[in-house]
Amino acid sequence: MSDPETNQEVDTKALGYAHRLLKLRPRSKAELVKKMRSKAYPEDTVARVVDGLESSRHLDDEAFAKAWVQGRMKKYGFRRIALELSDKGIPKELIQSTWGCLKNDVDEESVVRAIALKRVRA
Repeated sequence: MSDPETNQEVDTKALGYAHRLLKLRPRSKAELVKKMRSKAYPEDTVARVVDGLESSRHLDDEAFAKAWVQGRMKKYGFRRIALELSDKGIPKELIQSTWGCLKNDVDEESVVRAIALKRVRA
């Protein structure tokens, strides 16, 4: 019979899991918390790992939102991007402020026109 894992061992495993997830792709805080909970990590462990990742700037919802918008704004309009970010747990205010900062980088009307043309052709 093995001894139960110590808090430190659980924290180390949880941190390793979080790093693997973040290595695959950037994630929002809410996404990471949800994934860690699905693996049945204790709430206090999840909180410690998330706090540590936020302190070290490995987990940053603002940077995540900015990168998501930049990566998708030439293909999709604000509504779709906002919905995707909302589904990923990004607060509405952060979505709006991120869009406000980046919308001057692209002409939304021309993006919408291009999407509409693709759909008409299909």
